[in-house]
Amino acid sequence: MKNSFTKNLVCYAVIFLSLILTTTSHAEPCTNSTSFGASSAEFFDSETDSITTCIYFGEYRTITDVQVGASYEFTLPDGGYITVREGTFDGPFVAQGPGSAIAFNTSGLDLFIHVNPDDGTCGSLELVCQILTVRCLSCDGCIGVTDYNIRSLASGDNTLVNLSTCNFVSQYNTVIDVPSFSTIEFTSDKGAYMTIREGTFDGPILGEGFSPVSVFNALTGTLFVHYTSDDECSLANPGCLETTVQCTSCPLPDPMDGSCYNVFDFGEADLSAGTNMLMTLSDCAFGSEYSEVTGVPAGEDVEIALLGNGYITVREGAPNGPVVAQGFTPVTVIGASGANLYTHWTSDETCVNNGGCFDGTVQCTTCPNCPDGSFIGDLCDDGNPATTGTTVQADCSCGGGGLIPDNDTCEGVATLLQCGVSVSGSTEFALPATNSPSGCGYTPFATFDVWYAFQANGSDNYTITLDGESFDGVIYVYEGLCGTQTEIACSDNLGNGIAETIELTGLSAGTYYIQLYDFNSTNEYTLSLDCISSCANPFPAVDEASLSTVFTGSAFITSWDPVPNQIGCQVQVRLASGTILGAQIIGGASVGSFNIPGGVLSPGTDYEWRVRCGCSQVPLVAGPFSSWQPFSTPGGSAIASQPNPTEGLSTVTFNVDQEAYTTLEVFDVSGRTVDAIFTGNAQPNNEYRFDFDGSGLPNGVYTYRLTNGSEVVIDKFIIAK
Repeated sequence: MKNSFTKNLVCYAVIFLSLILTTTSHAEPCTNSTSFGASSAEFFDSETDSITTCIYFGEYRTITDVQVGASYEFTLPDGGYITVREGTFDGPFVAQGPGSAIAFNTSGLDLFIHVNPDDGTCGSLELVCQILTVRCLSCDGCIGVTDYNIRSLASGDNTLVNLSTCNFVSQYNTVIDVPSFSTIEFTSDKGAYMTIREGTFDGPILGEGFSPVSVFNALTGTLFVHYTSDDECSLANPGCLETTVQCTSCPLPDPMDGSCYNVFDFGEADLSAGTNMLMTLSDCAFGSEYSEVTGVPAGEDVEIALLGNGYITVREGAPNGPVVAQGFTPVTVIGASGANLYTHWTSDETCVNNGGCFDGTVQCTTCPNCPDGSFIGDLCDDGNPATTGTTVQADCSCGGGGLIPDNDTCEGVATLLQCGVSVSGSTEFALPATNSPSGCGYTPFATFDVWYAFQANGSDNYTITLDGESFDGVIYVYEGLCGTQTEIACSDNLGNGIAETIELTGLSAGTYYIQLYDFNSTNEYTLSLDCISSCANPFPAVDEASLSTVFTGSAFITSWDPVPNQIGCQVQVRLASGTILGAQIIGGASVGSFNIPGGVLSPGTDYEWRVRCGCSQVPLVAGPFSSWQPFSTPGGSAIASQPNPTEGLSTVTFNVDQEAYTTLEVFDVSGRTVDAIFTGNAQPNNEYRFDFDGSGLPNGVYTYRLTNGSEVVIDKFIIAK
């Protein structure tokens, strides 16, 4: 009796087969009239699975529960001809081909898989069991159906390259000349989901997610970015997508004009009130973003600043408008025109972005503090005899007699405490705290507070000391953004003149805020920050006994034991002959492995890798490199073509691993055979060379398919005139 459904794993190596042999030039696809069971697509995944081990030529198999927008590859491992129809057994055909056929972007209707010995014997029943397998191409990451636009990163720098101003979901872009061992960032607007594959359009996934998506490119020179609506690979149409690509680890273009430009907006502030109130412009902008200032008073000076270090480029009128100010924080636009300002945040003047958040502020420094034109600290002149001789306060009312400290609030912190440096101040004229501090277990009589901040590097330990002869201090440390911060430590030793000390260990890298006040009143104080480094120089080497290399069949996993106090490691890869192919820094205190994709390495080739770890990048403090660890890729048949991309004429070479009947064919993106270059018996240890003329073909992605016995090798090439 025939098996109605089995799902046994078939051990075939899946090597870039997604677009091969989907259709042929056969004029009339097959329609069989004999049904043999049904299978549910609910159980299909990215592995090659057996639908049935005994379907006869002349029968068809029904596939139910088909996913909308999915792509399935059906294969007869022992040969034959497949026709895929949709809706009914004799409905419209969606794919056909010898040996295999791919149904792309399915509608959700049932599929009907007709199997025959060839396209000339449709419907002829042959009572010999055939194996029918399936692989879901869209179940392991999304795949676009249509290629759209080819862009090159041949410049080798970090120039932002426009992939397209109008991509649609279901399409993919091709990026060629990608530098090896580089970090590549892809962006798209309108919330599109991106899947980045390497080597071929359906190759291994390097990364995926909503914009932006960064991937590390090892050795391949071509990447493919596929666009869908979400991670379920659905194709809901959001309209035109504007897409970009950038090598963020590459050097800046040379020469450069020093004027940085980012592409995404985040954060804004409105100065239309016409006062000099300090305003938050961005509370966590990234280095690829800019912030907008509206309501700029004409003729006034506008100061833009960052909490901590950073470089600011201010443009006027539009995000890419003329530069009106630039420099390390703070910068001032003198006599602003009144047009909107756009502040672009970068780490330095080379426009490099080293990651992390930029907290920005903006202030009209020449504008009055108050709507009536007065400034804080001016003598009051409100006509009230009771306020004669008093000064204007922060709320523009009269009273008091002194200026409120600039750092009276968390948002008012403008500079960071430095290691080993003490600062002096006073809480006189400070306003009461607005965040209801806990009092460290006691109920304070007064909370006239001021704020400071410091930057932790992720490895050092820190000691904060608050002292003052008549200061009964209370001190807190917070993590997080102003307004939503979380208390992580506090100290309150009862009594005047007793120093408060907080010791902090194990802090993650980032900005931390300090709040302090006198328990009873207001007074003068001294605050200091001491940093204790855990980064020893020289840094120890990686344990040689922990080094290992494991080949999974698709990648080489290099492993080692993390070194105590490390913040990251560097891996180098080279040919066994000594030629360095590249290096990659992997950040993290616990990082201890790095994957080298096998698909981007040459077959039958000897390589080596080594690693070192460190505790600081600036200045560099790192241990010595480990010994070189050898690894080799499996041998096999190989194929290559030059040039790639080509304007039409190219030379293709191949060699085989065994003496066997061999074919070399060319297919277009739909799977149609374009040319049969070689057919015959090929011998090992020989190089076969042929010229291929594709000048009469349209631009696009094409495939060389080399078949040597049971081995199949694929090589994609691009025609771009």
